[in-house]
Amino acid sequence: MGEAILRCVDLHKSFGPPGGRVEVLRGLGLEVGRGEMVAILGESGAGKTTLLHLVGAIDRPDYGSIVFRGREVSAADASDRAAYRNRDLGFVFQFHNLLPEFSAVENAMMPLLIRGEDRRRARARAAGVLQELGLAACLDRRPGDLSGGEQQRVAIARALACSPALLLADEPTGNLDERNAEAVFALLLDLHRRRGMTTMLVTHSARLAGKCSRILMMEHGSLTDPAGSRYNVEAGATQVPR
Repeated sequence: MGEAILRCVDLHKSFGPPGGRVEVLRGLGLEVGRGEMVAILGESGAGKTTLLHLVGAIDRPDYGSIVFRGREVSAADASDRAAYRNRDLGFVFQFHNLLPEFSAVENAMMPLLIRGEDRRRARARAAGVLQELGLAACLDRRPGDLSGGEQQRVAIARALACSPALLLADEPTGNLDERNAEAVFALLLDLHRRRGMTTMLVTHSARLAGKCSRILMMEHGSLTDPAGSRYNVEAGATQVPR
């Protein structure tokens, strides 16, 4: 593993009303090295998506810290968290969440416009990413005119438009048939390698996860690797033998 780009220490997260809260993350710890592609496996409800939402500053932990490139992001204010999401992160979800009234290139350029990029420059940059993903003929087509696999590739282009340091992918092939799932996953692998990205990927597919550089299992609110090491349940411990 290269130099750590992300470090999560002693993360706790619960949901529900007072007196009936369900603890989802229980002292979870994780380090992700620069250039890694980490797959997270686990049963539904195990907390995989919760972890991505915390790392992505969509939600906050009840307790614990998330440090990205040496900066504490879990306690940052709303504007700093929004800047972190736009500047450093790319998100790909199971459902593409494209805006139906906009074309493929307009969807892909949205993060750049939010950043304040000139519209012409943003369009050129987004079009370049779409072409890289094999969608040169689809720039001006709306999501409803695209196949499921094409829609997900547009969503990937949107995630990559700002050249993120960390890509967070939550079941990116979960809504696709087997052929399209294989194609999209192969594309993510290729982009990860060619762009030198760091990627955290949640998937139910052990076969697809096996193509990543590291696999972690989400169990009982913490992470375990298949080699038998358990990630920290105490603040400050990075990796502790079972």
